[in-house]
Amino acid sequence: KMEYKTTYTKGRQAGTAMAEWLIAVGVGGLLLAVIASFSAYSARFFITLSNYVDLDRQSRLAMDRMGREIRQAEKVTAYAADKITFLVGSNQVTYAYLADQRKLTRQVGNATAQTLLTGCDAARFDIYQRQATNVDLTAGVSQILGLLPISLSPGYPVATVDNAKIVQLSWNCSRSILGKTANTESSQFARIVIRKQSK
Repeated sequence: KMEYKTTYTKGRQAGTAMAEWLIAVGVGGLLLAVIASFSAYSARFFITLSNYVDLDRQSRLAMDRMGREIRQAEKVTAYAADKITFLVGSNQVTYAYLADQRKLTRQVGNATAQTLLTGCDAARFDIYQRQATNVDLTAGVSQILGLLPISLSPGYPVATVDNAKIVQLSWNCSRSILGKTANTESSQFARIVIRKQSK
């Protein structure tokens, strides 16, 4: 007489299912972590790229506008490292760097000031005479990068408001990503000749 023995496999099946479930959860979690990391990197990359584009556009617009106006100015009427005023036609035009607000502004007479640049970590103005001197043009590179007074590198003597013929503009702007300063724009500077001034 043949006997049949029943084998119970519920315990084994449950153990196998649990192991498979744990593996699936682990692989799924790893995949989600990779996707999240890639998404965060992509978002940061696009924000950084957008910041660079915005900084470059803003700097170019400000430099172009200031350059055109300064070249047509009659003379410098007031000067400080963070503020300079020109006589343009019959108007007094003032450019000022507001360190506490991190912005560069333009004001005509007593009218409301217009913002030209935002996010400025540093900015300054320097004025020079027209007569060039035989000075090493590379002597002031570190001063340019540090936005310090540049008396040697341009090869021109430092001027006063009475004999200023060349105006140098310098600034450095940055943006933040998630509250941290990042992708700081390199220092921008230009030397602009006041064409109408006779001295």
